[in-house]
Amino acid sequence: MIIKGKSKTAAEQKWLEQVVDFAMYSDWLSGMYYTSCNHPYQFQIDHILGAQAKRKVNGVTTKVGEFAIMPIPIELHDLTSNHPLNRTLKPKAYRDKFGHEADVWRKMLDAMVLEGYELPFENELIDAVMR
Repeated sequence: MIIKGKSKTAAEQKWLEQVVDFAMYSDWLSGMYYTSCNHPYQFQIDHILGAQAKRKVNGVTTKVGEFAIMPIPIELHDLTSNHPLNRTLKPKAYRDKFGHEADVWRKMLDAMVLEGYELPFENELIDAVMR
């Protein structure tokens, strides 16, 4: 969802495209969620902190929300899904099974790097999201 008047920067848009590409062409979604949902490759993009989230990065308040995104199967994200592990509706159940969203995001970043994707941000941004 794009909030009226809030458009993505070129860097944020490029990152979104990389995450979607990774979700579509890697085995990460299947490896992460295959035992818990029927259709792991039908996904939505989850803003783990919220699209407008900000954190201090090197002492400067920085918008990180559009970088702290990950693909998640629709069954585990969409408001209309009654899946018992739905992250949106039952975050504790999701975390009990998969870990905190920030940890899952970090696992995704590590997998992306192993597959040759280049992260468009420094470790300081990752550390800020993980706090």
